[in-house]
Amino acid sequence: MNPEQPFHGTWQATAQGRTLALTLVQAGAALRGRIVHSADYAIELDGTVAADAANGSARGELGDARFEAVISGDTLVLALIDRNRATGQEVRLPMQFDRTSHEAALGPQPPPAERHDPALVGRWVQTAMSGVDGRISAAESRLSFEADGAFTRGEGGGVGGMPPAGRWRTVGDVLYTRADGDPEWSAVANWRPSGAQLLLDTGHGPRRWTRA
Repeated sequence: MNPEQPFHGTWQATAQGRTLALTLVQAGAALRGRIVHSADYAIELDGTVAADAANGSARGELGDARFEAVISGDTLVLALIDRNRATGQEVRLPMQFDRTSHEAALGPQPPPAERHDPALVGRWVQTAMSGVDGRISAAESRLSFEADGAFTRGEGGGVGGMPPAGRWRTVGDVLYTRADGDPEWSAVANWRPSGAQLLLDTGHGPRRWTRA
């Protein structure tokens, strides 16, 4: 490793069984890079380095975000940071990369493509119990994620920041949605499957959904 260019090189990580390839080109304090998520989505990085840390902007088809990274030898922890436009909550996607080479070069950016993780596809329901004046009532919320990228949520609610219907996609464990006709994507929650259940976290702790 060149001590004057510690971030320079190629890196690799695995998230939810898929490979993420990271290329970083460092020239002095300037840092440029690209994350390719299983060859179906690329995020361009542009930032600055200070000792063993770096930060800057992250740009992809989903819009602008930012990144923070810390390096220790041949291990790099990089977090993509976005904000839910509806709730204002910060959504972080941390990833740990291992170095695969000290050489690096950035070619043309590959074309982006939508990613619809099959683990999310289906119909989901959540039941919340509440009590008023000694009476117990149940409120049911429903979400439906189609394999073609369409989604709907029931009148009972859903996830903060999600419109009633539109398009959905995933980047790692972050769920993005946009309303039909709206070009802007919004990061609405971190997600992860849990058996026949789905955990969605908008920044206030995970909420558990069950397949309907």
